[in-house]
Amino acid sequence: DRDYVLVDSRAFVSPEGRLQGIVCPQGKKPLVLVLEDYYASLPRAESGIAWRLQLNEDDRIEGVLLDADGSERTDPSFTALGILEAFLESHPDFSFNGARGVIALVGQYGILGYPVADVQELTLRRDARDSGLDPDLIPRADFAYNRQVLDRLLQALQARNWTLASGSYARLS
Repeated sequence: DRDYVLVDSRAFVSPEGRLQGIVCPQGKKPLVLVLEDYYASLPRAESGIAWRLQLNEDDRIEGVLLDADGSERTDPSFTALGILEAFLESHPDFSFNGARGVIALVGQYGILGYPVADVQELTLRRDARDSGLDPDLIPRADFAYNRQVLDRLLQALQARNWTLASGSYARLS
């Protein structure tokens, strides 16, 4: 409604690393969407933010909510990614050349909700205990399986023109 259009954040820099002007449809204002500090944690899950991302049977990105009893609910609208994807289905002209956004990942609890190392699983369990939740409600991580799921999920995100960035391993570092 206000003439914004999503543009790819990589379009601002030339292949040589120099700042460059960005091509944008005439009369439109370029917009870069950045999902900063993107990670799943128990406090975020308690406030209704997706516990993890997954692909459904139609290869659509959806968020997984973790309820206090350990059960999970899934829907594309449970994550900003799914909300934007649904919006773009109705308003494809909001994305210039297929642009989406930047996901600045933080890895202290895993990647997109999937622990891939012992320290990430231990951090999740410690936070559960510190929050008064039963750490046993969190299923034990199968790191090899999580890496396979992440590989498929990351390929799907990149195929949809999402850009992945490092938000640091942990916010303190």
